Amino acid sequence: MTCHDDRIILNYAHKCDGVVVSNDNYRDLYDESEEFKEIIENRQVMVTFVRDEIIVPEDQYNRRSTIRNLSDILCFPE
Repeated sequence: MTCHDDRIILNYAHKCDGVVVSNDNYRDLYDESEEFKEIIENRQVMVTFVRDEIIVPEDQYNRRSTIRNLSDILCFPE
């Protein structure tokens, strides 16, 4: 028996209103719930590794979303 760590990560992000830092596309969980869909589309930060640096692109979603900047992902309205 094994747990599905991707589901745990998305559930925790939903519970905490958090952001997921991962290069995983979560295709297998995308249609599982509206909450997961919202996190994957709007609250996921992808990173790139260059030598021993972590690079976080400012333009996270290119043109796939209305969210254009990293600051839009990391800023939650009150």
